[in-house]
Amino acid sequence: MEKREIDRSEVVRSGAVLLRGCPIIIAMPARNESERIIRCLSALAVQRDEFGAPLPGGSFAVLLLVNKSSDETATAARRASGRLPYLLAVREVRFSRNATAGGARRLAMEEAAAILRCSSIEGFLLTTDADSVVSPTWLSSNVRHLEVGADCVAGYIDAEPAEIVSHGAGFLSRGRLEDTYLRLVAEIYALCDPRDHDPWPNHRVSSGASLAVRLSAYDAVGGMPDKAVGEDGAFTTLLDGRGYRVRHALDVTVLTSCRLDGPPRSIAVFDQ
Repeated sequence: MEKREIDRSEVVRSGAVLLRGCPIIIAMPARNESERIIRCLSALAVQRDEFGAPLPGGSFAVLLLVNKSSDETATAARRASGRLPYLLAVREVRFSRNATAGGARRLAMEEAAAILRCSSIEGFLLTTDADSVVSPTWLSSNVRHLEVGADCVAGYIDAEPAEIVSHGAGFLSRGRLEDTYLRLVAEIYALCDPRDHDPWPNHRVSSGASLAVRLSAYDAVGGMPDKAVGEDGAFTTLLDGRGYRVRHALDVTVLTSCRLDGPPRSIAVFDQ
């Protein structure tokens, strides 16, 4: 698969050079998320290991790609950066083409991957969304799965509870039915097509709100597919088709917005 060439003229300003040497980079696209970005960045600030100890400073870095925003997303992130225990680089871009949620994630991950390639060690590339809140052990759980053999980790996505309830009893009821259905289908897949690298219990959803991948595997399939939406599911399908081990981990969790308005974003894709 050929990679899309990145138009360097699209980049407004960059602090990404600060991230060189970090073995783990979280690439995050954002557009008009000034009300939510601080919650997202703060969740990454309180990451801990499985024993409860805070992750050491410098364990990871974040590349925030602010795409064609008309609000103060980038400004809010920069103001917060001095209070965060990790390196944060904020890029602002104005797409001249491919101005989609999928295109923004691809660009963010391509920029992060380019930084990781400067290192002599195998790097890990992660992505989440600016309207999401990762769990306190999100990073350590992702890394643990990668270190024991997974090439990619697809995390489990929960919707923000208060937002679900705010949409009414019918919305909540449908969500509960959908979750029950997805759980049953995942078990059927696990029984009919058991995989040593992705044992039951697991799930069958790939979402850009929680993906982690080895840089070598990312590069081997040509990076994130250049799709307007559904790039996340297409990416894990590519990896699976090439024989890379995709783990659908229930212990890697993220809360994400279930709002019905706001900027376009990618959607969770059910893996076949």
